[in-house]
Amino acid sequence: MWGYYVALALRSSGRSKALTALVIVLLAFGVAACMVSYAVFRATTSDPLPAKSARLYVPQVDNFGPSHIWQNEPPPTLSYVDAMALWQSHKASRQTLLYPATWQVESDDGSTPTMSMSGDAVTADFFAMFDVPFRFGGGWTANDDVQRATVVVISRRLNDKLFGGQNSVGQAIRLDGHIFRIAGVLEDWNPKPRFFDLGTSDNTGFDDAGDIYIPFTRGIAMQKDSTTYSGCPTESGVYDTSRWDARLTSECAWIDAWVELATSADADRYREYLRHYAGEQQRLGRFSWAPNIRLRNLTD
Repeated sequence: MWGYYVALALRSSGRSKALTALVIVLLAFGVAACMVSYAVFRATTSDPLPAKSARLYVPQVDNFGPSHIWQNEPPPTLSYVDAMALWQSHKASRQTLLYPATWQVESDDGSTPTMSMSGDAVTADFFAMFDVPFRFGGGWTANDDVQRATVVVISRRLNDKLFGGQNSVGQAIRLDGHIFRIAGVLEDWNPKPRFFDLGTSDNTGFDDAGDIYIPFTRGIAMQKDSTTYSGCPTESGVYDTSRWDARLTSECAWIDAWVELATSADADRYREYLRHYAGEQQRLGRFSWAPNIRLRNLTD
């Protein structure tokens, strides 16, 4: 019976070869489109750190006020004032501040032409929190953060360009004309999406990870501007671009903050700390609204 129907279908297809070919092509395109869509969906919704994503949280503090936020949702990033207050409180087992920037990079001996390279200014816990793999060396210490040390971690790609792939730990490179000592070289590490940069837009969230990582405090000391958008609550809140100190004291939100909390109880305690911190800012007159905070983990 099945043989008869197959033979009948083949004879029918043979009578209209053009229509048969068109149907086959359309089916092929449909299957291909479905598979591509499925692959993109899996890539964009996959858990970048399945072993610890439930322990990594983003603290959010509403410093804009209810009339300047959407659906009562605090901005995803923090002002410099709030970011430093949370970082210096040491309420989490690990914590990091970061923001993306761009540097002019060259070898210390001037043998390599200047290149414009992107990366992030981060605090010391960044590498351990996000399980960043190293090929040579490692990150810097918390004391280097305090001292605003001129140390740098570079990507494997940049190490190949400048040092031919050799162990370059202890070598020096110039960033914006300043000499930095290389503390570590990363293995291939290019998470998609670039989840740790909260300020990235939909257009840049799938760009490659950067090649330069320097201490957050050194980036601030160099007055390195962020390459992502800085949200500000009002026109009067926009900082004077000619004054770096005005940027640091403004209410503009441009700093990414992450904390690592081992248990749900730790998360509850940190959430209560955020609520107390926002309440204190209200009592000091900085906020004229009730505390509005969020603490979401990586997958959220």
